[in-house]
Amino acid sequence: MVAGYDVVKQPRQLRRTIGLTGQYASVDEKLSGRENLYMIGRLLDLPRKQAKARADELLERFSLTEAAKRACMEYSGGMRRFDLAASMIGSPAVLYLDEPTTGLDPRTRNEVWDEVQRMVAEGATVLLTTQYMEEAEQLAKELTVIDRGRIIARGGVDELKAKVGGRTLQIRPSDPAELAAMAQAIREAGLDGIARRAGRPRRGAAVRADPQRRATDRRHRPAGRPRLLPRPCLHRPAQPRRGVPRDHRRQGRPPLRPGSPGGRRMSTTTLTPAPAGSADTTPARPVAEEGRIGLRANLRHIGALARRNLLQIKKDPESMFDVLLMPIIFTLLFVYVFGGSVGGSLGGNRQDYLNYLVPGLMAMMGMNIAMAVGTGVNDDFRKGVMDRFRTMPIARSSVLIAKIVVELGRMMVAIVILLAMGFALGMTLGTSVLGLLGAVALSAVFGAAIMWIFIVLGLAMKTAQAVQGMGMLVLMPLQFGSSIFAPPTTMPGWLQTFTDYNPLSNLADAVRGLMMGGPVADSVWVTLAWAAAITLVMAPLAVSKFRKKA
Repeated sequence: MVAGYDVVKQPRQLRRTIGLTGQYASVDEKLSGRENLYMIGRLLDLPRKQAKARADELLERFSLTEAAKRACMEYSGGMRRFDLAASMIGSPAVLYLDEPTTGLDPRTRNEVWDEVQRMVAEGATVLLTTQYMEEAEQLAKELTVIDRGRIIARGGVDELKAKVGGRTLQIRPSDPAELAAMAQAIREAGLDGIARRAGRPRRGAAVRADPQRRATDRRHRPAGRPRLLPRPCLHRPAQPRRGVPRDHRRQGRPPLRPGSPGGRRMSTTTLTPAPAGSADTTPARPVAEEGRIGLRANLRHIGALARRNLLQIKKDPESMFDVLLMPIIFTLLFVYVFGGSVGGSLGGNRQDYLNYLVPGLMAMMGMNIAMAVGTGVNDDFRKGVMDRFRTMPIARSSVLIAKIVVELGRMMVAIVILLAMGFALGMTLGTSVLGLLGAVALSAVFGAAIMWIFIVLGLAMKTAQAVQGMGMLVLMPLQFGSSIFAPPTTMPGWLQTFTDYNPLSNLADAVRGLMMGGPVADSVWVTLAWAAAITLVMAPLAVSKFRKKA
């Protein structure tokens, strides 16, 4: 249970209650600060005006108003503060911070500390992990020390420091025979806690210093006193960012128990600041299974995420070059390079090949543009923005559907340019406008189905380059081993068999029939069956991999 919600049965209600800031920023670097905060507010179901007002409030609070319109990738040291602001957009009751000050300069670190203390004062519960003991002392009201996934100590800062013990100095006399005189000198100096190693020659002593009393100055040491030669203490404190302190014992010995001396090792310090008296005050509520997210909420989330993808295109117009140029290049290349020879095989000329080629290219547009969905999903995971989406109370599929919606829009732009290019070169429409619209709709349905395949590839591959490489291995045989560019009758017998069962051949024949006339029923139904089968298999698989991807 967290904040009164069952993490298994009520995950979406819990996600509305919590905020998360990881070790690395989980915001869209291409969007501005205000655009990021507004998008997160809409995903948390805040009304438009309230989302804008909350975004402006947090930008002012974190001293980022001047940078509100700049892309987040330009924030430099302010990125950590902005990531913290993004976690607070929904005023969470519980905030998780994973080493929020790692790598920050002292000034920015102090600003983050001030904000954490301010959130605690406002009533939020903050769970903070850190490797810095100074940070723990500044912020923590309760510490939990974890070693290899196990809690080995818990309590307040002063309480845990008292358990660890005070300072220890190991000293030895220059002559072992003077050990007794050395011990007497230590007692006269007001130090206590003398310990000797049992079972060994008394060659040294460990002394616990009394901070309230000072030893006699060495310059005024009486004659005859033995000279004490200090030896560096073995139990040095861990240096920041120098690794994890380990227990000082020989390898191969059994591990020390957490309660035994020397058995306290730290790998992570977990801090939970909370207002006094606020612990365990969440009223119990009956645990009920959550229902599905409503249609309106789903559409609102998809709209907010689609707006984000459109803003990315606006800020990176070069990403539209493939959509704008690919239809023109393919049309000119195939019509004027291969049109004469292939047109003759059709019993006509280059004009007949133009009427044959353009519908096929329309079918191909969705395949080429679908690859951008996979690379985009992969890039979002690599940059960390998907970590933010997965902590929000939205349907997992809405993130992927928003990608497909925007790519379908890009596909429509490519088809419009292709048709304009075809009509400019002399293509004639053999049916009607309704037939043309039907061809466009069929291409869009099949293109959306193919995009699910590339989403799975984007989730499975480690890099966007790997997604592109694997995508080309899939696309090349399907495109050139189909009836898109040439009729199957011109191909060898074994290739004709592959072409007959190639789904792209059915799509190209269906689009060609809807635009130029001829039998279309069989090809349309086969294409719709392929699209339905691909979607039913790949869409659930994509959502499942999205949930599980680390």
